[in-house]
Amino acid sequence: TLSISSDTDGSGVAIGALDGSIDGQSFSSFFGFNAVFTGSSASNIKVSSSLLADSGTLAVGTLSTDTTTTGKTVLTSGSTTVSDALNSALTTSYSYSAAGSIGTMSGTLTDYASRVVSAFASRASTAEAAETTAETLQSSLSSTIASQSGVNIDEETAKLEDYQTLYSAAAQVIQIAKEMFESLLSAVS
Repeated sequence: TLSISSDTDGSGVAIGALDGSIDGQSFSSFFGFNAVFTGSSASNIKVSSSLLADSGTLAVGTLSTDTTTTGKTVLTSGSTTVSDALNSALTTSYSYSAAGSIGTMSGTLTDYASRVVSAFASRASTAEAAETTAETLQSSLSSTIASQSGVNIDEETAKLEDYQTLYSAAAQVIQIAKEMFESLLSAVS
């Protein structure tokens, strides 16, 4: 953990952009100073958890590059340079190339973000409708197959009882025929 603090009461420490880098990142980025976002791609970018916990940690000003003397004020209270730049970034019109189902467009970052959200909401709605249709079709087909090739247990039980009765009757007929055949053989001998 790196901790940088001032020995003078009421004064802080400001770190400006450095020409060098650490693993391809600026000093501030490498150590997580004033980090607004975390993540490395569109799939995992999110607002820093420390910023979400305390929005007062959002830097609203930038260092003055005019002052380089130690002990001079380089960041004044009430500076709005960062918030002004953020506002400008959100309200300036940009050109966006086509991506996925979103065509080329010109507009603000907010307009583009709205269009992206709208496109994904539309795709999600279409996918949900397709899933509902598929589930309904599957249920209908299952019912149709069951009615065509299904077994009615009550009907099959009744048939089984009938077969059992016929088997018993056939067994008695065979028994009587056997006794008559034996009697006939006895009479002939």
